[in-house]
Amino acid sequence: MKEKDYLGEFWSYLEQQETKISKRILNWLNKDYIWSIVGYGGTWWLEKTDSMVSIPNYVFDYIEKYMKKQGYEYLWSI
Repeated sequence: MKEKDYLGEFWSYLEQQETKISKRILNWLNKDYIWSIVGYGGTWWLEKTDSMVSIPNYVFDYIEKYMKKQGYEYLWSI
């Protein structure tokens, strides 16, 4: 089994959305705080570019919903 980075797919998904929240998340992602959204073995987690940066709840929640649709559960929710 191999890890897969979903950041690019998530970014493309957001660009297709026409909502205020998706635009807000894209603006936050443009600051390059997230290195990758890793999916592996039915779980997912985030890798950040800076350990001191906090991910806003609205960003995390949107990623969590997206990854759930992909069939993944957040690593620390298990």
